[in-house]
Amino acid sequence: MRTYEGLFLLNSHRANRDWEEVFGHVTGILKKHGAELISHEKWGERKLAYPVRGEKRGTYLLTYFRATGDAPNRIYRDCEISEIILRALILATTEVPSAPAARSPEGEAPSTSAAPSTEANETKAIGEESDAEVIPDEADLEK
Repeated sequence: MRTYEGLFLLNSHRANRDWEEVFGHVTGILKKHGAELISHEKWGERKLAYPVRGEKRGTYLLTYFRATGDAPNRIYRDCEISEIILRALILATTEVPSAPAARSPEGEAPSTSAAPSTEANETKAIGEESDAEVIPDEADLEK
């Protein structure tokens, strides 16, 4: 089984009205495809930079789960047709942080000291090639 990080953008109207139903909907999709929920954290409601499915605000839910095979792809497909889940991002990860994820308050840029190290916590998007070729830009070639 591999470990995955899932960030779900949820319909705020539904989340504010009945959080247990919305959370149950997300965990139901995970369990339907054989995923084992490791941890979760509600990030709360945020104003979106642009409307997503007509919504100007969304509630974020960060999850860590274990799954096998193509379960993450099937989970993502179910998220796309859900009326509760506006967007989903599922990444393969090598470790699960023990402390809550570092976030900045709405409207503030995150501090560089709170940003997680990309070397310590390697992640890649589902379907992303792991051995990507780095192409130098023209300025590097002139040197």
